[in-house]
Amino acid sequence: MQRFTAREPYQIGFRVIREGETRHVVAYVAHWEPLPASIPFILGDICNNLQSALEHLLWQFWLDIDPTFNGNVIFPVQKTRELFEANSPSNIGRLPDRQRTLIERAQPYNRGNDLLLILQDINRIDKHSLLSVATATARMEQVRLIGYQTVPGYNLTTFTIHPGTPIERGAELAHISIENLEATGNGHSAANLEFNFLFTQPEVVAGLGVATTMREIRDEVQWVLDQFENPE
Repeated sequence: MQRFTAREPYQIGFRVIREGETRHVVAYVAHWEPLPASIPFILGDICNNLQSALEHLLWQFWLDIDPTFNGNVIFPVQKTRELFEANSPSNIGRLPDRQRTLIERAQPYNRGNDLLLILQDINRIDKHSLLSVATATARMEQVRLIGYQTVPGYNLTTFTIHPGTPIERGAELAHISIENLEATGNGHSAANLEFNFLFTQPEVVAGLGVATTMREIRDEVQWVLDQFENPE
């Protein structure tokens, strides 16, 4: 994602339109590069590896009590205590009390977040279709629209772009009314345009930042693993 950003994949263009007696300048995305196809693949691989870390942990627990164990294991993650108590016995019922206690401590209703549930959902969906990612504005520095005015000494205007505006070819970034002001040039590099990589699907993460969400999930999985490395 950093390599994609470094290419300055977007260019801002300006055009003047007329609506009745009022003229407007429209700032829009004049140049646009599609998101690299590798990004959804990499995200899917990350999710699979994080989920696998939990499965390997649980697999080792079973091997500790039965070296010949060769069954299927799923690290239980449930939203409520009732669901955990109803659905987890087949996966952890024969484990030592300490391990079962630590697994329950990692449940979303104890941790106060749904990160492991999100990991399960996006990992499951990735097995059937690619995760969907898009870019949207995070912040827009003030952009100077050079022109001329009849007022002496006033030859520019500034505006900001609303956060969350999708970045795609032709997307309008700003729409401002002007008087006696003309846009100059055909556009410029969007060097001041800061944007986020956002999930658009699945619904559980739609609108969330990709890098931020993946870091939080990674840290939550690491927290779970640490509980067994350093038990109280």
